[in-house]
Amino acid sequence: MNSWLSTKKREDWALVAILGIAFLFRFLYLGIKPPHFDEGINGWFVDQMILNGYYSYDPTNYHGPFHFYVLWVFKFLFGRNLWALRLSASAFGLAGVYLIARLKTYLGTFTAYGAAFLLAVSPGMTFYSRYGIHETELFFFSLVALHGFFRFRALRDKISVWLIGLGITGMVITKETFIVHLICFGLACLCLWLYEKVVPSKNSTAPLIKASKGKRKAPQAAQVTADFEKLPTPFSSNDILVVASVSILIFYLFYSGFFLHFQGVVDFFRSFAAWNDTAHKGNGHDKPFFYWLQLFWTYELAALLGLALTPFFLFPAPREIRLLAIYGVGVFLAYSLTPYKTPWCILNIVWPFYFVVAYFVF
Repeated sequence: MNSWLSTKKREDWALVAILGIAFLFRFLYLGIKPPHFDEGINGWFVDQMILNGYYSYDPTNYHGPFHFYVLWVFKFLFGRNLWALRLSASAFGLAGVYLIARLKTYLGTFTAYGAAFLLAVSPGMTFYSRYGIHETELFFFSLVALHGFFRFRALRDKISVWLIGLGITGMVITKETFIVHLICFGLACLCLWLYEKVVPSKNSTAPLIKASKGKRKAPQAAQVTADFEKLPTPFSSNDILVVASVSILIFYLFYSGFFLHFQGVVDFFRSFAAWNDTAHKGNGHDKPFFYWLQLFWTYELAALLGLALTPFFLFPAPREIRLLAIYGVGVFLAYSLTPYKTPWCILNIVWPFYFVVAYFVF
């Protein structure tokens, strides 16, 4: 009993401390900074949504409807003020720190908690988690899908299928750039699979342990988490069908303005042509190839160190960390090659590199 209490105390208080720092950095004096132009525009969209009764999706706006419905909820609860405008970003930013820490089951406690701490104090992550814009929601849903992917690889249970489905759906209803992250992640999986034929990965930092009667049991890191104390229920084809159906319904509800603006569903598919055209032309936001590297050097030295350490994963390393390193480099290159660059996108570029630093340092 004393051993259990000491283990819980040591690990849980570390997580509480990390979340406490993240909370202070994201919520303290949230309304002190004057609103940015884009924040004002987002607030105006919410006003129009209230007047019309729904959000009228515009394929040239490059933002999904989810953020505006969340803003409407906060405005309804807290009134018309900067706190209501920014609480969504702060809440999802804080939740992202928690999800990073919970990856300890697959990456190991020190790596996951180290990455969560770096995320909690990151200048870019902190600044844009106090900024009324979509990026923290895309970041959050990306991590939900990542949890599902790692869990599916380990357990292949119903929960993992739901996490993948809802995570990707959340990304789709948040911002069109979801496609960049899904493509980069898919290519990272392919690259890792091919490279492992030449240089195999080390055993996972969270290896599978066989249960009795040949069943698979939950992965282990420093300890078995409470989530995995019972054997999971394996998924079936019916589960995939149910998750896909729910995901399509959520997509349809948000893009159709909850059945009040069916054109929004059609416009979703038109948005990629408009987004691709703007991304290559720049439209006033065109910046040089090394723009993100300059921001890393100026504000995100931890992420820059992580980027510099990625070549070490050419040598044998745990599969999960290797995958995140490849994915991070892929996203970094994809955003660097795109002329259209807005600084808040750094929020969805830097976080994989925190895992790289944490793996080597913590």
